[in-house]
Amino acid sequence: MARKITESFIPCATGPRFTVEGAHPWDHHSTREDAEKQAAELDAKDAAEAERQR
Repeated sequence: MARKITESFIPCATGPRFTVEGAHPWDHHSTREDAEKQAAELDAKDAAEAERQR
């Protein structure tokens, strides 16, 4: 499952911030690469949990 990555602008921030669907709302990243890394980690965690439930 590909998670949605949202780019947003936060007042007083030095640039855009990226958030990952399913992550804590305050958990934002300054680069898209960091957000993609977190999305991959969350996907792997979800897959491992689904496998465990079988």
